[in-house]
Amino acid sequence: MNSESDTNLIRPKSHQVVIVDSDTAITSLIKLNLEDEGYGVCTFANAEDALDADFTYTDLVITEVILGEINGLMLTGMLKSGDATAHIPVIICTTMDSEDDIVKGFDAGADDYILKPFSLREMMARIKSVLRRHNMSARKPYQPAAVSSTVSYKGLSVDTTSRNVTIDGQQIALTRTELMLLNALISKPGHFYNHRYLYRIVWNKDGDASSRALDVSVSRLRKKLGEYASHIVNRSGIGYGFIEK
Repeated sequence: MNSESDTNLIRPKSHQVVIVDSDTAITSLIKLNLEDEGYGVCTFANAEDALDADFTYTDLVITEVILGEINGLMLTGMLKSGDATAHIPVIICTTMDSEDDIVKGFDAGADDYILKPFSLREMMARIKSVLRRHNMSARKPYQPAAVSSTVSYKGLSVDTTSRNVTIDGQQIALTRTELMLLNALISKPGHFYNHRYLYRIVWNKDGDASSRALDVSVSRLRKKLGEYASHIVNRSGIGYGFIEK
């Protein structure tokens, strides 16, 4: 995965923390102090790169709200609604300080909400408190159900069990969200699904029609599909579908 720590998350000897924030001064400060206390840390400047990460052994995510097309609230919601990531606690650390902002953060699924500027001592105490509450040291990594499911269209093949997606035999890397979207669309070529249905399939909840999360995820998926990108179409007032050509 791509990160400023330039390593994949591997089986840890200590707690593993992911920080998502474009403010390098903040991320460096938190990262340094966490590492001094024995934590493993990966940092990302935006949610899009973070969602490409392997969260199998992640114990905590700390995110800013103000990020990019996918903001911290959307990221929190995606993590909390994903089968493989719902157990991971999320701390929102942000300058968004109104009561409405804080309520939205907790409604999205945040386990704590810390305002910037913050006391480093308080930040570390809250991190430890959240980890204690979730008893992360005793948890087991997510194991997907052993159900085989392979769908193909011409040279494009999707195996949701192994999470392998290939184009003409060449494997391409998709996030869980992109994999779920592609599998839903390619399984029934010619069928179109509205936003609400796709939100339910991918994030296991009803989506906000005004949210950009789905559109951004589809856009990122298309960029990885090469010649098959044009097969995913959006029909106004209907939704997304995979068409045969």
